[in-house]
Amino acid sequence: AGLRGMRERAAALGGSFRAGPRPGGGFRVEAVLPIDGEEERA
Repeated sequence: AGLRGMRERAAALGGSFRAGPRPGGGFRVEAVLPIDGEEERA
């Protein structure tokens, strides 16, 4: 569940996942997943 589950799902789809604090404040969650042989940021 949570961030761990997101990381596992991204990996299962052949993508990558990262999450953490942003410079200057806030929090970033990023998943990069392959779509039709190309990468698209979501």
